[in-house]
Amino acid sequence: MKASGEAAGIQLSREPADTPTESTGSAYAMKAGGIDLTAYASDGDMLSALDTLSSYYSTLIIPVCREDGTLIYSSPALEKISRSEVSAGNTVFDLLSSCTAAAKNKGMEVCALLTPSDGISSPSNAAFVDSALISELYENGADRVMLKFSAHDDENYHRWIQNYISAMEFDEDKLGIALPSDYVLEARGVQQLQLFSERGAFLCVYFDSAAGSYDTVYDSVTHKLGSMVGMFELYTVTVLVSPSDNIPAVYKACTDAGVKHISFTGYTLPDDLVKKLDTTEETTEDAAETEQQKIENPYAGSSFSSPETETETETDYDYSYYDDNSGDYYDDYSGSYGNTGESPWY
Repeated sequence: MKASGEAAGIQLSREPADTPTESTGSAYAMKAGGIDLTAYASDGDMLSALDTLSSYYSTLIIPVCREDGTLIYSSPALEKISRSEVSAGNTVFDLLSSCTAAAKNKGMEVCALLTPSDGISSPSNAAFVDSALISELYENGADRVMLKFSAHDDENYHRWIQNYISAMEFDEDKLGIALPSDYVLEARGVQQLQLFSERGAFLCVYFDSAAGSYDTVYDSVTHKLGSMVGMFELYTVTVLVSPSDNIPAVYKACTDAGVKHISFTGYTLPDDLVKKLDTTEETTEDAAETEQQKIENPYAGSSFSSPETETETETDYDYSYYDDNSGDYYDDYSGSYGNTGESPWY
C-alpha cells in the first residue's frame, strides 16, 4: 500500500532514511510514527492503529513516559530494584509486549522513548536506574531506546547530563539522545552533541514551545532552524514532533528548511497532515487576501463604502410654479406652460 501523502511531497516512506556520508558520529536517522499505548483499552484497537501506521512508517516510536516523566506502566525492573512486588494486572506493560511483537511481524523497527530519571540528584544513580529500564525495554522487543531530556533552566543541568551519559552503557546506534532546540543552540548544548556523537548515540532534537498558532510556531521553528544549519551539516539529526505541538506548522517549517529526517512521537498519518496543511494554507491565503483588500480599500467589510465607490443620488426636483398675478404656469423658472388656470400642487 502506497501512502497517498507521498504525492503531496511528504516523504515518510518505508525506505531506510538517507544518511549523508560526510556526517560524523552515528549515521542512524528515523522517519517514524508513534503510538500512545495508554489510549487503547485492548490489543484489538491497538493492533488496528498499528496496522495503519505500518503502511507509512518503517519505525514505530512508543513513548513509555508521560509528560511529567513518570512511566506509563509498572516496571518489573524498578520493582526489583526497590524490592517490591510486581503489580498484578499490568495492562499497559502487556500492551507494550504485544505492540513490539506485532510491529516486528509487520517489518517495523521499534524505538522506545524514555525520559531520563533527572529527578534523581546523583547522575550515576539515575544512570543505574535507567539502564535497568533500558534493558527491560530491549528484553520486551525494543530495537532502540531514545532518551528525551527535558528543558531546564538550571545552569548545572548540562554537567548532570554529562556525568549521566558517562555512567551510561552505550550500544552504538541503539541508544539515542533527544535534546530541546533552545539547549542545542547554546555552547554547552553543542558540547553535549559532540559527547553523544563520540559515544555512538543517534541524535534527535525537538522544538520548545511549539504549541502556539500556526504562523507563530512556523516563524519560531524557521528562525531556530536557520541557526542550526551547521549542526545538520555535521551530524545526522532527526527532528521529533510531539502530539502537543502544532504539527502542521513544525512539519512545514522543517520541510521548507530542507530537514530530511522527521519523526512523530504520536499517531500522525501523512494523509491527515496533508489535509491539515491544505486547510491551513487556504485559511492563510484567505486571511492574506482580506488584509490586502483592506489595504487597497480601508472600508472593505464595513457598512460604509469607500470614497471612490460612493455615488451621490441625484434627486429630480420640480421647480415649476404658478404665477397668481399672470395666471401662467412656469417650468423650471424659465419656460411657460401657458395660462392653465390650475396649480400642479392642487
